[in-house]
Amino acid sequence: MGQPKAILDWGGQPLAAAWCAALRPWSRRVVVVIGSEAPRLRDALATLDLVENPAWAETGMLGSLKVGLRALGPGPAWVTPVDVPIPAARVFAELVRHGGPAVPCWGGRDGHPVLLDRRLADAVHAAAGTLRDLLASATRIAVEDPAVVADFDDPASWAPWRDRAGGKGSG
Repeated sequence: MGQPKAILDWGGQPLAAAWCAALRPWSRRVVVVIGSEAPRLRDALATLDLVENPAWAETGMLGSLKVGLRALGPGPAWVTPVDVPIPAARVFAELVRHGGPAVPCWGGRDGHPVLLDRRLADAVHAAAGTLRDLLASATRIAVEDPAVVADFDDPASWAPWRDRAGGKGSG
C-alpha cells in the first residue's frame, strides 16, 4: 500500500481515527493496538488511545487482540482489523441489539466489526487458537452492508472504498 493501512485517508482523516470515531458512540473506550511501524503510527495517530504489542511479529493478531482487551479491562468489546472499510452505523446498532457475541455477515460470509460479550472477551486471554475459532459459537447477524466483508490489501482493492469514504488516496 506504500504506507501503513491505519493511516490511509478515510474522508480526510487516518483510517484508524475514522474507525475510532465510528466506534465511540457504541463503546466506553476505544483503543488502537499498534505493532509494525509503531513509531510512525504513534506520530500519525497521536490523538488516539494507542497501546503497543511489541511482540506482534511473534503473537500475530490474537496477541494484539489480547493486548487490546487487557487495555480495555473486563466487559464486552468491539474487534476489527484496520484494513477493512467502516460499515454503516446501522450495522453497529444491529450487533448491539443482539448483545454479543455477534458477527456481521453479508452474502454468507463473516465480517467485521465483531462484538464480543464479556464471557468471550475473557476467554480470549486463555486462547491459543484464532479469533475465528473462538467465534464459532457466536451468533451470525445478516446485514445489508458489503463493507463488513471487504478488506484491502493493495491499491486496487482499496480504491472503491477510498472513493466511498471521500478519501484522497493512499499517499
